[in-house]
Amino acid sequence: SDATVRSSSFTGNSAGYYGGAIYTSSTTTLVVEDTVFDANTAFYYGGAIYLYYYVEATLTDNTFTSNESTNGGALYVQQLYSTLTIDTNSFSDNVATTGAGGAIYTYYYADMDVTDCTFDGNNAAGVGGAISAYSVYGATNVKDSTFTGNSSTTSGGGAIATQAYSELAVTGSTFSG
Repeated sequence: SDATVRSSSFTGNSAGYYGGAIYTSSTTTLVVEDTVFDANTAFYYGGAIYLYYYVEATLTDNTFTSNESTNGGALYVQQLYSTLTIDTNSFSDNVATTGAGGAIYTYYYADMDVTDCTFDGNNAAGVGGAISAYSVYGATNVKDSTFTGNSSTTSGGGAIATQAYSELAVTGSTFSG
């Protein structure tokens, strides 16, 4: 099935397990454009959005602020078997409370292209203050993006962390603070 979200706002939503605002899985195409995700929470994965199993997703011109989850404060991505496209999004003050990926966590067969995005003040208790890529057989490509003041509290990769055979390519991006 297909799902499109445009010019919307998700504020203060919560989920006991996955995807505080949006949960999608199994052969879905998801397009999210010009949407605000603020103060959403999920206990386990994806404070704002959880994408799982054969999902093709494009996120464009969105704002993710103060979302919180154990892993993937704003976005958790697992077993897509396709490429997640993230263009011109802003991720600020999102938190992975006890795990990895303050803003974004990718896991297992998840490719991701991040272009013209800003990551500011995101925090993970574990690895990857802004992005954690634990994608066996996955690649993360970051282009023309800005990372400012992101942190990993107890581990490594204040801005970006990769693990488990993940591929990472970063071009034209700025890291500070």
